[in-house]
Amino acid sequence: MPIKVNETVIPFKLDTGAHVNLLSWEDYKIMTVKSKIHPIKTKVTGYTGERIPVKGGCIATFQHKGQQIQAQLLIVDANVQPILGLKTCTKLNLVKRVFVVTSPGTVNDHDSLMEEYKDCFEGLGCLPGEHKIFVDKSVSPVVHPCRKIPFALRNKLKEELVRMEKLGVIKKIDEPTEWVSSLVVVQKKTGALRTCLDPRDLNKAIKREHFKLPTREEIMAQFAGAKWFSKLDASSGFWQLRLDEESSRLCTFNTPEGRYRFLRLPYGILSAPEVYHKTIHMIFEHIPGVETMMDDIIVWGSTRAEHDERLRQVLDKTREVNLKLNKDKCEFGVKTLTFMGDVVSEEGVKPDPRKTSAINNMETPKNKDEVRRFLGMVTYLAKFVPQLSAQSAPLRILLEQKNEWVWSHEQEQCFLKLKKILTQEPVLQFYDPERSTRISADA
Repeated sequence: MPIKVNETVIPFKLDTGAHVNLLSWEDYKIMTVKSKIHPIKTKVTGYTGERIPVKGGCIATFQHKGQQIQAQLLIVDANVQPILGLKTCTKLNLVKRVFVVTSPGTVNDHDSLMEEYKDCFEGLGCLPGEHKIFVDKSVSPVVHPCRKIPFALRNKLKEELVRMEKLGVIKKIDEPTEWVSSLVVVQKKTGALRTCLDPRDLNKAIKREHFKLPTREEIMAQFAGAKWFSKLDASSGFWQLRLDEESSRLCTFNTPEGRYRFLRLPYGILSAPEVYHKTIHMIFEHIPGVETMMDDIIVWGSTRAEHDERLRQVLDKTREVNLKLNKDKCEFGVKTLTFMGDVVSEEGVKPDPRKTSAINNMETPKNKDEVRRFLGMVTYLAKFVPQLSAQSAPLRILLEQKNEWVWSHEQEQCFLKLKKILTQEPVLQFYDPERSTRISADA
């Protein structure tokens, strides 16, 4: 498929199984406009498992039939055919993802549901009420100066500030305020800017509400018997919570364009995650088969009819409180769902293949820091590894300060065994409180 990349037309292979876009070094050299290559740590393997050397990555502009996007392009030091990954193919409308395939006799009304509730996926929402940030008055206010912004990003920052002001997220301010935080600007892979506060001093004064966030296990313990799932994602979740006047002034920040204050809850505030989660949780807590975790709202049911009824209740409540959803990140009526780093289905829960693949691609550790990194990734998936403490003992011994670094046959076998266990896709059943439970513990 011919795709224009930085004004040069290059024939790409559309590979929906690829997570990255690839271009060989030789093809990169013939481009008329070359994006600057930056070093990256991404490792690339072919479908046969062989490692492909990566020279670096760059942000390139892709164009096709009126569609134009910016995306990361990996430059590889190998003679490979240019590849366009799934995400870029989807954004350029080259492929369309179908989450549910039905037979002619099956009723699937999710398209009509999306049309019926299309207002829930448009614009920026505003939840009822205002949030007040409580601060410890004994902590002295701090005014931070404006940080330098790279000249190449100044225009993009100005455009982003204008956009945020039009959305009612921020407002320009001239009068003095006791607190002024710095602005952090991060360029996304798409080339757009993400603007956040750096309220490290303000966070020292903020009094938290200490609303407990649920764990993965607490949420998934409710999935026993579930066969159908949906996941809704709130669009710019924190920005849908209004701040009162006093709290808004606490969230003043400096930019090269002047000072602004947030009218909505900004990212970076210490209490923001628990405040937002509490608000969303209280909205949907009365609906059975529904649980929330930050931006995500998950709906499940043991039958399609039960699931669809609950989904409609959630969408009705979403419309009522003026919560807006991100259509691109929502999934409706699926049998398998990735949620909080795990893959859930009626069979149970298994690790996300992307995480197990990252572990499987790790090279043999050469020092203690690399052993810590490997064990950290394995520990994240500890529930899938029986007797992890005993299984990982040969590697943990290396981390003891009294022991010298010696990578022997025992450590190599332990390293390979842990990889094998996680790449065999272990599946855990959901906890069912109605069934008999056996508890095993060490003395």
